[in-house]
Amino acid sequence: MPIRYVIYRIRDGRTFTTRDVVAYQSGEAIFQMSCSFARPEEGFSKQLPPPEAPDPENLPDWDLVRPDRAQAEMMKRWRRERPVELRATEPTTKAPKGGTPHRQMWIRPRGVLPEDPAVHAGVIAYSSDMALLSTARYSHRLEENWGPGANASLDHAIWFHHPPRFDDWLLYTSYSPIAHAARALVNGAMYRRDGTHVVSVAQEGLIRTPRTPALGS
Repeated sequence: MPIRYVIYRIRDGRTFTTRDVVAYQSGEAIFQMSCSFARPEEGFSKQLPPPEAPDPENLPDWDLVRPDRAQAEMMKRWRRERPVELRATEPTTKAPKGGTPHRQMWIRPRGVLPEDPAVHAGVIAYSSDMALLSTARYSHRLEENWGPGANASLDHAIWFHHPPRFDDWLLYTSYSPIAHAARALVNGAMYRRDGTHVVSVAQEGLIRTPRTPALGS
């Protein structure tokens, strides 16, 4: 069914501008986004040191080390159709119980993006949703239940700290500090190869474990 996007003009300030976007399908709202835009200006600048990570060129594709890689046909189709390339920095292993390990991967688009910075921002935003819920599952020892359990992004926030450019690899780090009531919080960050912290991400996701069938079912 077609999707209709409606843009609401919330604020037009001298420095900051805000827009809300709602997507409607069959008369129902299925998506809502709030966007804040700011004019570039000089100001205080700092960041924490970037994490260490091996170069992406000789690393394996992420889907070759994810726990559901046994589903070979799905993985082949996913790799063929995925518009973004993902490289894992190390094979996924179980975290110590209660631990919150950082996961790292390199990401870049397949192909060359046009010069329009809005396109670069859009593709980065699209890519920022990849692999976050798997971070929550790994750090909370749920990878053995990957297949049958329900997974879905519930809400997602992204902040651009520097002008978005996505014509090279970005290091994407993530960790999940807490999960409760079938929901998990995941925090993430993206870095250029020179160590510049470009993007921060936060997401709450649904990570239901498989439900036990009732007796006699």
